[in-house]
Amino acid sequence: MSKHLEELFTDSLARDEHHVAHHPLLMLRKDSLAEVMRFTERTPNASYAIAPLRELFAIDSWWGDAQKLEKFFQLSGELQFWMLAEAKGVPIARVPEAKQKMPDFRLNSGAAWAPSFEVKTLSVAAGFRNIDAMMDGAVDSQIDLDAQQKRGVTFATSEQELTTHGHTDFERVVTTMCRNLIDKTQNNIKGGQYSAATTFLVLLTRH
Repeated sequence: MSKHLEELFTDSLARDEHHVAHHPLLMLRKDSLAEVMRFTERTPNASYAIAPLRELFAIDSWWGDAQKLEKFFQLSGELQFWMLAEAKGVPIARVPEAKQKMPDFRLNSGAAWAPSFEVKTLSVAAGFRNIDAMMDGAVDSQIDLDAQQKRGVTFATSEQELTTHGHTDFERVVTTMCRNLIDKTQNNIKGGQYSAATTFLVLLTRH
């Protein structure tokens, strides 16, 4: 009997014999992402996501590859929005893929005014480069922890900086965050996805 999607996800995060660190953005959301995996398996119309997720989780240390991690966040973001909408009693349906640009979901209603939803999970500032830098920081932090434990430190600690919005001056943190989110949003506005019906752009962050 094959393992459930949630189990495959958590197993793929289990530390191997080399004591490899994991990407901090992934670990911060581990519990909520596990919930998304459970929703995906119990929702028949979400079955389209099962095969690519199983394929991804079968790759050793997939979370160390920035492109694979980005692909996972985009797919899990769509599923999370679907899960949250259903939890609030808002029935939505996935829009089948087509040659022309289409939104991801539509309100499951026969009404002419039924809106659609385009879901985007915004990446971090500097994209893949920053994702890789965070992974490098996690590895360095784990190396430090391992060294402390070998020295017999009872309570080992380590720090890591996550710069999801890039390096900013303390006085301009909020302004920089807003500017970054606005720029990321503008990059995700594509005309064809919003012309067929009233369409809402749903933006998710990963932190």
